[in-house]
Formats: sequence, C-alpha cells, structure tokens
Amino acid sequence: MQHRRYRLLWIYAVLLMPAVGFEAAKALKGAVNVPLEWASADDPVQKRYHEFVQAFGSGDILLVSWNGCHVDLPELDQVVADLHSNTDFYQAGNWLFDRIESGRHAVQQLTRSGVTSEQAVQRLDGILIGPDRQTTCVVIAFTPSGVLERAALLPKIQDVITKRTGVPAEQQHLVGPIIDGLSADLASQATVQSLAPISTAVVLVLAIVCLRSWRESLLVFAVSVYCQLVTMALVSACGESISALLVVLPPLIQVLSLAGGIHLVNYFRESIRTSHATVAAERTLQIGWLPCVLSSATTAIGMASLLVSDLEPIRQFGAFSAAGVLLTTAILLVAVPALLARFTSSARSTSHTPVESTQTLWSPITQRLATIKLPVIAVSLVTMVAAVFGMQQLNSSVRIETLFASDSRILQDYDWFEQHVGPVVPVEVLLKIDVRNQHWQNRWPELVGY
Repeated sequence: MQHRRYRLLWIYAVLLMPAVGFEAAKALKGAVNVPLEWASADDPVQKRYHEFVQAFGSGDILLVSWNGCHVDLPELDQVVADLHSNTDFYQAGNWLFDRIESGRHAVQQLTRSGVTSEQAVQRLDGILIGPDRQTTCVVIAFTPSGVLERAALLPKIQDVITKRTGVPAEQQHLVGPIIDGLSADLASQATVQSLAPISTAVVLVLAIVCLRSWRESLLVFAVSVYCQLVTMALVSACGESISALLVVLPPLIQVLSLAGGIHLVNYFRESIRTSHATVAAERTLQIGWLPCVLSSATTAIGMASLLVSDLEPIRQFGAFSAAGVLLTTAILLVAVPALLARFTSSARSTSHTPVESTQTLWSPITQRLATIKLPVIAVSLVTMVAAVFGMQQLNSSVRIETLFASDSRILQDYDWFEQHVGPVVPVEVLLKIDVRNQHWQNRWPELVGY
C-alpha cells in the first residue's frame, strides 16, 4: 500500500514537470523593471507623478548623444524624422513613442518665435545643450507599450543614428529611466546565467560533504532543484518575472530546501538502523515534520514582513519568498521520505559509515564547546549587540549609482552626459497660476519671458 502511494507521488511529480519547467522558463524571460513604478500606487508622490504625466506626457524617457552631436548638425533632423516614420517603431498601427525632442529642434522653435539663436541656446543651457553651447541630445519619451518593447527598440534606435550620422552604437551614450530599467533587466539575466551554474555546483558539493553519500546527495539535490523550479513557476503563474530583486529567490529556495533535505536524510539514517525502509520513511516524516514546519514558518514570517515595504519589488520578494519557503517545506516532507524509501531496499542497505565518520568529526568540537559554553554565550551576546549598532548605520537606496559598479557602462554614460550636456536627474516643479487674477496677468510676460 505504501509503495503504491509513493508510486503515485512519482507519477504526479513527473506529470507536473513539463508545466513546472515551462512556467519556470517563462519567469526567467521578459522581466521589465520600471524604477518609476516601484512605489505603491497609493503613494502621494506616485499619484502626483501620474498626474504630471497625464498633463505633460510620459516620464519614461531615453536620452541619446555622442561626440559631435551638435545643434548645427542637420542629420539630427533626419534621425528624428526616421524615428517618426520608421515602421519598426509602430505596433498595431500605434506609435511606441509619446514624443521626440532634440536640442536642435528646440532652438529652431525658439528662433521662430523671435528669439535669437544665442538667446535660445542660453535658455536651453544645461537642459538640452551642454556647457560648450554646442553639444545636444535626442530625447525620446516612450509610451507604456513602448516600455514593454524597450529591449527590442533600443538597438533599432541606435541603428537609425548610425545610419544617419555614421556613429557606431558603442560610441553612443544612452541614459534615462528607460536605460535604468533595461540595465537592471540585463544585469538580472546575466547574473542568473553566470552565477546559477556556480551556485548549483556549490550546493551539490555541500550536499556531498554533509551527507557523504552520492546517492543521498543527488536525491536531496534533485528535490532542491525541483523546489527551485516550482517557486519560479509560481512567480510566472502570478504574472510576474524574475526581476532585479527576485534574482536571489531561486538560490535562496535551493539552499533552504537542501538544508531541510539533509535534516530529513539524517532522521532517515537513524530510523533505518532498526526498521524497514518504508517504516523508516514513515518514522522520518513523524519525527521531521514538526521541526521542519516550525523552521519554515518562522522563516516565512520573516520574509512576509517585507510586505510592509513601500517598494513593489521588495513586497514581491517578501510574498514569493514566503510562499516559496512554505511550498518547499511541503515538497520536502512528501518527496524526501518517499524517495529514500524507494531507493533503500532494506534495513541494512544504508551504510553506517557516514554517520559514524560524521560523529567522529563533530564529537570533539561539541564536547569542547560544552566546556566553554559561558564564554561562547558571552561572545555571541556581545556580537549581537555590536550588530544592532551596526544595523543603524545601514542605508537603503534604489538609486542607479548604488546598483552598478563605478566602471559599468551605464554609469560611464551618465558621467559623460553630465559633463557634456547637463544634469540628467531633474526635479520638475508644477506651478498652478490663476490667470484670471489681474496681478498675474500683469506679470505673465515676466514669468514666461525666460
């Protein structure tokens, strides 16, 4: 009867594997980080921002410039025209940009209103024109649909600039919220692709070192990978993707599941000495479920505490990590005993050497710690107090310069822009004036004259 139950568990796990793998793969693709949307929709600042966007246009902008991008460069007009007319920048007949502006076009507009070129350049100094009074940029505001397609649109924008000006993509400098979010996306994907194999190998080695059994190590490792995939599938099923913060979720789940699996294997080793494999598996579940549930519950509560954050990525991490920990515990309690029973034929099939060698290794250490328990407790308390004071020095930040290394391309482009064009992190002030008031009517030319 018990073997039939275990066989059913195998069947369910195998049947679910394609769906789990498909959803997990979806979670690794298509992440769209939009830093401007990280705050809660109920946040007063976010509400004012959306009101500003409705009145003045999208805040999801891209700024592009390069050496030689001057206000007297006629090719700038051709670049802007191509960005308006090229079908690559349309989706279902809708333009993916909200508006496009350049310093050259802004100067032309001002001069048409009667302002001299010198005055126009002076007004745009530090906004669209750099301190040399020549270097300018192209400003592209994306629609919400355009933001979703930004990874595909950016190379096409660079191709247009290269075609019209001859400046290769690697010599173009791109900054702005669009680049901030896309850079976070690309960094997340690169982290997963480069560090996931290393992390997986380390986890497997740790399992082998702790369990000293290839069979049991591979068993626990396989379950940890399955827990990892299930958690990523949950992210995808909820309509989300692995973002810049969620990128740490898969290794977190794998490590936690590995730790739980090792505990269950040790419970099984103790039980298998005196009973059949099936009975030992049942005993493992009876002994192990309470400590596993208590451990995972406290961990999940700690993760869920992040739900009080005002930032959406942090709330997502708290929710998915808490759910992932609970799912992992359920899978461990079901899968590990079942697999151990399946691959252990009798009470004598498990060697006692790993247990005995492990005891030989740790027994002197535990005995020594028992003799100096008071100093150990004192040092631990002092360390904890010092850590509390250290925590007060921590500062949280989501600024782009804190997310990337100082020698990264994105920060180098920001430095170039600030040196050659002007500040790229504006503070926009909205003034509401009652134009019916006679006082303001008299001062209106003065207010708009600069």
